[in-house]
Amino acid sequence: MDHEESLRKCLADTVDMAAIAVVTADEPGSASAAAATALAELAHTEPAINGARLDIVHVRPEIGTRTALTNALYASLHPAIRAGTRPRPRNLTDANKDIEDQLHRRAPVVLAVHDAHILRTQALQDVEGLWKDLHPPVRPAIVLLGDTRLTTLLRRPALDGLNSLVYWELSLP
Repeated sequence: MDHEESLRKCLADTVDMAAIAVVTADEPGSASAAAATALAELAHTEPAINGARLDIVHVRPEIGTRTALTNALYASLHPAIRAGTRPRPRNLTDANKDIEDQLHRRAPVVLAVHDAHILRTQALQDVEGLWKDLHPPVRPAIVLLGDTRLTTLLRRPALDGLNSLVYWELSLP
């Protein structure tokens, strides 16, 4: 199986299981570019689930803090935020509640978290918490994308819980 086929299989299985996958590559941005293409193809070929098409949400945090991750996720789920016409709630708890509400409304969802290797431990623990708090059929599939530092980062003892939930781990050349 070549790398493109492996990536398609990884993503399809992750979506089917509403699981967590980690896709890394040696070159920064390579995993993101390859996964974005494969996810777009998957969204067009994946049959509707309960009458709803697969929704791919690309999350691109600018820095690795939990606030930056929440801001990026919130903005990805709210077009008015991206356009700058609506502010994010000031309180992170309110923002996270709204994120969960959006995920309930938009299921089935794949969260593609780009540059996940820059995320700090606490931000990655928030990813784990979000996934665990939501239950099928609204639980999103999560694809963490980054360079090879992501694999090392996930081996931290504080991230054992998240690491144990990873269904697929794929390293691209």
